[in-house]
Amino acid sequence: GFDISDGSVKFIELIDDSKGFRVGAYGKKEFKFPVEEITNNTESVIETLSQIKKEFNIDMASVSLPEEQAYFLRLKLPKMMKKEIRQSIELQLEEHIPYSPNEVIFDYNILNEGSTDNEHIDVSISVLTQAVVNRYSNIFKSAGITPVAFEVEAESTARSLIPKDDDKTHMIVNVGKVNSVLSIVSGKNVWFSYTLKLGGEFFSNTIARCLSVSQD
Repeated sequence: GFDISDGSVKFIELIDDSKGFRVGAYGKKEFKFPVEEITNNTESVIETLSQIKKEFNIDMASVSLPEEQAYFLRLKLPKMMKKEIRQSIELQLEEHIPYSPNEVIFDYNILNEGSTDNEHIDVSISVLTQAVVNRYSNIFKSAGITPVAFEVEAESTARSLIPKDDDKTHMIVNVGKVNSVLSIVSGKNVWFSYTLKLGGEFFSNTIARCLSVSQD
């Protein structure tokens, strides 16, 4: 899996053997520019990914994308058949995000499946624009790596930290070098996520300054 966020690319390889999954190769490569400037530095990103592919022989990957490039929604729909849910969501998307259904890719989870509510269906929706997905897809393919799935950073983090049988509500604060992602997760679904322009670098500088010590 690859995570591109906070001015770096991080990767980890999971190997399936007779005892389950084990960690193979892993690492981190820093960029000299923030993640929001990837569009202007695609050649540098491709070169970094190509080096990782060559060094660790990685051909396919699941990719985690920056939270600030995604939208999270929760909608209440009238009771309907499962095959009708996606179309119903498409009809309502433009009321909540500044894009048409043809411009985005989205996935959803039913929140109240199996409940006694026979009138409504609650759905949690994560949305990425086609432009963002195509941009990252082309970057990875140019580096010789085939992306098999894309997921928003907040969802990847929640799935990694929260046990499968835990349906409680959690707040996750993922502190990166430059940014921090604050997420509210309930029932394994991300209900809210926000990127703070404060990260470990800011906290380290502030502590060092207040205590009059060096960061070393």
